[in-house]
Amino acid sequence: MGPKFTEWFGSILFAIVGAIFIVVGLNIFISSIEFKKVAVEGTAIITNIQEYRDSDGDISHKVFVKYTVEGTEYNKQLNVYSIDMTVGKEIVIYYNPASPNVIQTSGQDLFGLVFAGIGLLAFAIGLIMMIIKIKRITNKKRLLTNGKRVDAAIEEVVYNTAYSVNHRSPYFITCKLIDSVTGETYLIKSENIWYNPQSVIDERKITTLPVYIDINNPKIYYIAIDEISKKVIDLR
Repeated sequence: MGPKFTEWFGSILFAIVGAIFIVVGLNIFISSIEFKKVAVEGTAIITNIQEYRDSDGDISHKVFVKYTVEGTEYNKQLNVYSIDMTVGKEIVIYYNPASPNVIQTSGQDLFGLVFAGIGLLAFAIGLIMMIIKIKRITNKKRLLTNGKRVDAAIEEVVYNTAYSVNHRSPYFITCKLIDSVTGETYLIKSENIWYNPQSVIDERKITTLPVYIDINNPKIYYIAIDEISKKVIDLR
């Protein structure tokens, strides 16, 4: 699985997982609100808290409580846990008077909203990642078709340790671009490259790369590295 595919897969996975969290969280919230419409408020005492490791190796907790309804004592496991829970602590619960063994805690509706909020954040991150990638592809095609072509001198190849996929970091090429109108010099950089192009640049004595610039906004550009990519394939 190549890094570019992994990038796409990661963004799509973020969005899908986020959407699932949103649906589950809202379902918990709505179910909790509907339950409270018919439920009766009561109190329960925490009788036991069991700590265990789940399938991912993370520490989880099982919380058990007891409460009494019309003289009958019930023992139930809660489906939530918070760090302020301790054995012997009294907590507020809600139970169905028609079926007292069906309960939920006072913070379950809030838990649903938090769960949905986490999902919304993950969905937004995945969506933004996909939009950025699609925009880059669209800009590249537009610039190659309608952009102004100039040649920029290669400055250096940089190992981009600030970004990684599957513990691999890419490279990018910096180029020096001189504005033909103002004479100003700009340092621009290519998109991420998932191989080290330095050996090809040295062996083929490549000193410049074509740059396609948006004629309306020079800050939008694309450094064409396709020729280097082809030569890498040739060398292999």
